[in-house]
Amino acid sequence: MSSDYLCVKIAEYLSGLKTEHIMAATLIYQGLEENPWISKNELRGIVDRAVNLVKRSTTMDFECSGRLIQIIPQHLTKFHSRSQAVPDIALYYSDCHVFDIAFDSIHNLLDVGIIKMNKEKPLTSEQINYNINKLRGKLANGTSKLYQELIVILNDASTSKLIWRDPLAIMDLYVTAKAKSISFKKPAKEMMPEIIPPTIQEECNRFVSNFPTRSVSRLPHGLSHTGDWKESEEKLTEVAIKILETLKIIWCNPAFHPEFVKTLNEGTYINNVVVPLIYATLFDNPFGESAFITTFKRQSNASVDRRGDGKMGRRPDIMFVSKKDDKFYELMYAECSQIVHTKQKEDDDEVKLWREANDGMFWAHKSRRLEKGQFGIIGIQVLGHVLRLNVLIRDDVEVHRYYKLRESEIPIHYSNDPFVLAKLINTLLIFRNVLIVNMSILRSSRLRRSSRNLGSSTVSTDIE
Repeated sequence: MSSDYLCVKIAEYLSGLKTEHIMAATLIYQGLEENPWISKNELRGIVDRAVNLVKRSTTMDFECSGRLIQIIPQHLTKFHSRSQAVPDIALYYSDCHVFDIAFDSIHNLLDVGIIKMNKEKPLTSEQINYNINKLRGKLANGTSKLYQELIVILNDASTSKLIWRDPLAIMDLYVTAKAKSISFKKPAKEMMPEIIPPTIQEECNRFVSNFPTRSVSRLPHGLSHTGDWKESEEKLTEVAIKILETLKIIWCNPAFHPEFVKTLNEGTYINNVVVPLIYATLFDNPFGESAFITTFKRQSNASVDRRGDGKMGRRPDIMFVSKKDDKFYELMYAECSQIVHTKQKEDDDEVKLWREANDGMFWAHKSRRLEKGQFGIIGIQVLGHVLRLNVLIRDDVEVHRYYKLRESEIPIHYSNDPFVLAKLINTLLIFRNVLIVNMSILRSSRLRRSSRNLGSSTVSTDIE
């Protein structure tokens, strides 16, 4: 990464900062996020250039400049009144003591893993030269014509131009146009059958020709929660079979065998158990193409709006999102823990979930006139083997009520108890049923002209 690119990046970041957020640490963090291995002195020079760039391109008011020098007392005596010239913004960053402390503190947080950055550490030129020489030695031990050809290719490579991204730098022989030897390609070629069976091609043709080009919404309007199922027994049985088929796949997954289960992380559990069960529950739903499941901690738009002021929103593990009149509504949130978890994680997820549901409810009522006491935001909490189904509604006096509807076991191993399976399926079918009604209420609702007086308070209870 060039220093010019990083300078512009930091300058853009500085230009958008609020006055109270301007300090050495924020700019150092931005620099280290782009290049965690940059030296202190190099980053100091880049930050200084970025600051001067901003100074030349924008008008810096006294309050902003004052913020920059407040933590450097020795500079304050130079400015006694607003009538004097605005202090040089670069003074803040040229102070070695302040910059060093901020840089060392952030770098220490990186080293101990409190701040995590997904960047590959680049190899030094010495490491690259060592790897190339070691690769030459390995190839020299070969006697075939292939190895002689590879040595020629290696000798033609300019090691001074290699960087850590080049496969040769880590002793990987990457097939290029120069490496056309049949014997070199033989191991990879033998991994690939030459032709696909004709029946597979026929199935692909049939699948494409029979696939519906557009999924049309079959969702009835005007539904309400009346304590009954909104779909036929035949459809519910069809969905139940899909859930059982998903459980069968989970039971056959070696990752969930007793010897491995304690080592599984949260992501593995979500992707291999929770998400497949939700997809199975929503099989052949009537929502059409304007609703979808999102995972991998996508930022909640409802949370961003509720927090306001440019702050980051909460990131649920899973959300169900529906689009109506060019606006996205979040109708379900899920928070999950790994199979082995702490009580603190359980409590934290519970609080986070009802706050997410609160955000979703506020976001929905902000733009639409939704039926109070009927429309709800669903919260699913997965605690290892346990699934809790919750819902939040807004009553006639603008109070949010948070209910736990059902709790059931998720059997990740084979269970010969049909009642355990039936209870889980019942919980998931209730989730589907509630979601269908909430979607119907949303799509039948009218736009709201004003979003004033939409504050809320929340009470929670169990109804089982």
